[in-house]
Amino acid sequence: MTADTCATTDPSKAVPAPWRNPPVVTSFISGVLLLLGFVAGQLGVGATVQTVIYVAAVLIGGWFFGREALEELIKEREIGIELLMSVAAIVAGLLGQWGEAAMLVFLYSISEAAESYTEERARGAIRALMDLAPKPPQRFATAKR
Repeated sequence: MTADTCATTDPSKAVPAPWRNPPVVTSFISGVLLLLGFVAGQLGVGATVQTVIYVAAVLIGGWFFGREALEELIKEREIGIELLMSVAAIVAGLLGQWGEAAMLVFLYSISEAAESYTEERARGAIRALMDLAPKPPQRFATAKR
């Protein structure tokens, strides 16, 4: 193969960094807040502070799948797993179990983040393969006048 029939690509471009994927970042932050809330409870910090930390974990971790759940419900009139997980987290919180709500949101956000990151990696790999494909010859080049 010659240089003009096959383009070379940088393999590092096909694999995006995890910290550039917003669902991965929010899932990570949710997990850190969940851990912080647990440690705060073990250290005897007030229940109000612990609840605020857990609520923040729920809001940050559930941002993407909660928004997706509402969009599915309103636009497509469908109930999906995202809506069920959102409702479960809200009900757990309303029952005063914010730690459990935060754990539920964190675990589900990990699965959503893994799916999003894997999808991004696949797209990058497909782009890299497309860049490697031979370019078709130009048959009808316009002549300069």
